[in-house]
Amino acid sequence: MRFWRVSPTCGGGCQIDLLLQTSNTAYVVEVKRRREIRGDVVDDVREKVARLPLRRGVSVRTVLVYAGELAQVVPDSDFFDFIIPAQRLFGVDSGT
Repeated sequence: MRFWRVSPTCGGGCQIDLLLQTSNTAYVVEVKRRREIRGDVVDDVREKVARLPLRRGVSVRTVLVYAGELAQVVPDSDFFDFIIPAQRLFGVDSGT
């Protein structure tokens, strides 16, 4: 699922893999499937969040769903509220 928004208030556009919004919270979900997920994912999502036109009072929670090897700099950054390996999300044992 992709969300694409192009508007003057969004700074020319931003692509978000999944956006879930409740009355007071927006969950910005980034999905990465690479051999190695590097630290640049933090800057990419930070920029997407900054471009989102959210109404006042809405908090943003960031989520990374990934398949591949996660560089230690990503969890060390404390940027993502949730970091979820794709195997866990789908209930797949990583040993198989």
